[in-house]
Amino acid sequence: PATAPAREAGSHRTTAYPPLHAAPVHARQGNPKAVTTSIRRAEDDYADASTGAPARQTRFCADQTLFHTIALAHSDLADHDRNHTIPAIEAATTAVRQTPHHEKRSVLRHVTPLALNAYRTGDTAFGNDLTRQVVDGLPEVSFRRLLALLRPLAAEAATHDSTAADLAHRLSTLTTSGQG
Repeated sequence: PATAPAREAGSHRTTAYPPLHAAPVHARQGNPKAVTTSIRRAEDDYADASTGAPARQTRFCADQTLFHTIALAHSDLADHDRNHTIPAIEAATTAVRQTPHHEKRSVLRHVTPLALNAYRTGDTAFGNDLTRQVVDGLPEVSFRRLLALLRPLAAEAATHDSTAADLAHRLSTLTTSGQG
């Protein structure tokens, strides 16, 4: 396989990257078995990673990226099966905890699936708090790469109480106004 040279070179984090990013693709296709296989393969390679590898070589597959991508995969599966909301919340919570607060765009990126799944579990108050954090933080960061995450959050928030609907409207306005 294509990951063999990286594995032979001892760059296990590099080998974790392809299956990790395949997980959300399988999730969008509604294939939980393939998601589980991809996540397990990525976690195994990541766990085998040498801590002595230069940061510049493995920066793209940091802890928060691992958990964020797992959260995205479970969020996408939750579109088909709401039993995946809890694993999505757990992974997103871990990603948020591991992200330094000064990395605002990353924090918002990790909070977005957490908010989406909070709404899905019926925790509207928590979803509103998280969505407010996203709405308030967006003007401070460039968020073009966040757009794909913001649209499902806005759609889900719009189905909840009036506060959530207002936040959904604010999110939609921000994402269509060309900011970011």
